Amino acid sequence: MRTSLNKLKFLENYIENQLLPEEKLLLDARIIIDEELKDELYCQEKTYQIIRAYGRENLRAQLTRVEHELFVNPVHKKFIDKIKDFFKK
Repeated sequence: MRTSLNKLKFLENYIENQLLPEEKLLLDARIIIDEELKDELYCQEKTYQIIRAYGRENLRAQLTRVEHELFVNPVHKKFIDKIKDFFKK
């Protein structure tokens, strides 16, 4: 289990460009000759892409809800007027 976690962390550092140059060079060589490692790296990169995309979509949905609450709900009329006045100047 620990070896697997170490490998995941090492691949994460590779993906995030946080390895020393000699470590990166060594891993680049290992990726060329080790098909399983190459597949693991690919899967980990795709997983991070999916997580980032989900995070962006989730944030976008939250911002849309906040925007709707602030600019549609009449309770916030004074706030809206202040924002509009700020950008008129």
